Amino acid sequence: MVLLPCLIGFALSVLDCADGVFLSLGNATAAAGNHPLTRLIYKLGFHDRQDRVDYYIVWANTRAKSGNYRDALLYYDDAVEIAPDYRTAYRNRAVNYAKMGDLEKALADLNIALSNNSAYTRAYLDRSLIYQQLRDYNRALSDAHEAVALEPTRGLYRYNEALCYYSLNKFNDALKELTFIIDHGYVGAHRLRADVYDALGNHYLAEVDRSKEANAKLEPPVF
Repeated sequence: MVLLPCLIGFALSVLDCADGVFLSLGNATAAAGNHPLTRLIYKLGFHDRQDRVDYYIVWANTRAKSGNYRDALLYYDDAVEIAPDYRTAYRNRAVNYAKMGDLEKALADLNIALSNNSAYTRAYLDRSLIYQQLRDYNRALSDAHEAVALEPTRGLYRYNEALCYYSLNKFNDALKELTFIIDHGYVGAHRLRADVYDALGNHYLAEVDRSKEANAKLEPPVF
């Protein structure tokens, strides 16, 4: 009876060591640009499913950030195949599809991500942005509302809601949202509020906001 735990511990240590070898090999082949071999190594290695999925996503994100969306898509496909219930894999692949210009596939992946987790705030934002690209502003606004309801203190989500209002010519609603987030430090919203003031005919306040935006940080803080 004492021997069994020792054997189990030994087996786990061997597996952990093997994972380290597969990780080193996979990283080396990926760095060399041999992504088909990297994907095969990851598929053969890693006894833990989540580890395998995480490394697929790491390299997918790396390829996507460098603009290699087709390579990234292969890694995302592998992640989804292994973990069809993993919301992050679908959301990241959706963003990749969007950057490739395939908005319908992006929407399909975001729908799956949200069906797996209806409180996935970032997926609501991404789907809202895609609907805006498709000029379906009512659906975009509906998703913007969902994101704000889940995280009402995130300036980014409220900014997106204001942007949807603006696109629907609901300027007073947009002004209310923008003023709220600007008052809470989201200085990057001055430009859009200037456009809203122009639409409302208040060109003086529009110019005031543009002057403030010119002196603001490029990356607004999230309150």
